[in-house]
Amino acid sequence: MDMDFHATVRLMTRYFPAVLFIGSSLIALLQASGFPPAAGGIPGPALAPMLFAAALGIIGLVLAVQTWREGPSVTPTNTEGAEDSETPVALSHWAALPALILALCAYALIMPWMGFISTTTFLLFGSLRLFGHAGGIRACAFAISVSYILLFIFDYLMQVPLPKGWLG
Repeated sequence: MDMDFHATVRLMTRYFPAVLFIGSSLIALLQASGFPPAAGGIPGPALAPMLFAAALGIIGLVLAVQTWREGPSVTPTNTEGAEDSETPVALSHWAALPALILALCAYALIMPWMGFISTTTFLLFGSLRLFGHAGGIRACAFAISVSYILLFIFDYLMQVPLPKGWLG
């Protein structure tokens, strides 16, 4: 009975990120569906949030399929009740999700002061390092590139004003 409970908790822990992504996607889709339509046949203000929500949903589905394909990660016990020498694969970054949530809150508070480019670059770089990306130079290059791509999409293509701040 005790093993079944622990196996269930481990299974729920393994699927939690996928459920979180899919749930966030559904909430964002519901919120964006209430945005007013644009006049003249151009995409309205709901386009970007719906695209991001769809991307979150797809990521969640991919995570769920990958977790399902990995199979159970429960370590069997031997006849004496002691666990085998191999330990189960634990949630390697148990504090990563709360840290990311705190980083996003800090991001929202600091962005008007520091600006979109620098704050987004720091958030992306920190997130990559937090979740185990080993290459510091590549992570930095990725963060800077994505920040400028997002600036181009939002500021120039969609005409959404972004905070300039003192660091840009």
